[in-house]
Amino acid sequence: MNPNVQQPIRIVKKVKGHGGHHGGAWKVAYADFVTAMMALFIVLWILGQSEQMKQSISRYFQSPGVFREGGFGILPGEKTQPVGAMDGQPLEPIPSRAQTQMALIQKRELEKSLMKERADALRKHISSSPKLKGLAEQIRIQMTPDGLRIDLPDDKNSEFFEVGSSKPKSTTVELLGLIGKELASVANPLAIEGHTDARPFGRDAAYTNWELSADRANAARRVIEKAGYPADKVEAVRGYADRQLLNADDPLDTRNRRVSFLMRYTVPLPSDSKAAEPEAPPPGETPKKEEEEASAKEPAAQKTTAAESEKSDLKKTLQQIRNSNQKAGKGRVAR
Repeated sequence: MNPNVQQPIRIVKKVKGHGGHHGGAWKVAYADFVTAMMALFIVLWILGQSEQMKQSISRYFQSPGVFREGGFGILPGEKTQPVGAMDGQPLEPIPSRAQTQMALIQKRELEKSLMKERADALRKHISSSPKLKGLAEQIRIQMTPDGLRIDLPDDKNSEFFEVGSSKPKSTTVELLGLIGKELASVANPLAIEGHTDARPFGRDAAYTNWELSADRANAARRVIEKAGYPADKVEAVRGYADRQLLNADDPLDTRNRRVSFLMRYTVPLPSDSKAAEPEAPPPGETPKKEEEEASAKEPAAQKTTAAESEKSDLKKTLQQIRNSNQKAGKGRVAR
């Protein structure tokens, strides 16, 4: 190498970078941190709830059949308490759907029996009263799907209110007082209804059957409350005018003029026990279900007949082909 020869100058540029990917380990750590924070806030929220809410949450996370009666812990000989138990007191078992429905039915039957008892006592007092026993056949006391209903319909020879007025007669006041005393011991709410017939009220245009029916229902309310019926158990006072006729075939029938008491049930009946029987069709008519089944059977019968005819034609065709083949074979042998 000649020292007198000048060597070319080389410039080397070094590029400094980030040194590649660091990986995703930080994501795992961040996910663990977020999960821990979420668990912390849930615990803090639960600690601030009432005892009833805490027990409800513990029941939700409870494993039926394993922890309800207690199980074995991790260590040998360790016995665990049912999840959610506090202060050594085990939680009450969660009722099943069937048990809940049975409890509702029992409460409903209890309400019904109390209403029937008051209804029987009311009938007995009416029959034994010298002033009221003549109204025993006129007064309607019956149990309905909504509860106990008592109707006081007018009769041609016996009316409970003055004609065209909301003022009750003396006999009506005694009867309403007896009703108030008998129903006062039942806790169910009471609705009072007023009804009239379809005869228009002709005193003036400002006072109609609507006002008359409502005023009579309100007058009945005042009488039963004066007799001792608690005012806070009256849930409604309604006037229906002639919109709910007792005898719809004769809108002018005197029985349509009445005051009604409805003591309704407070316990809803489970839907499983409300199955209603299908209504019978009018005489001479075919039930819709039978008509639908008959109409569905007709196309099926037609399809079956068509298929059988096609099979028969196919069998005949095959038989003709066999016969022709046999004849052709005999002809070839003869030749």
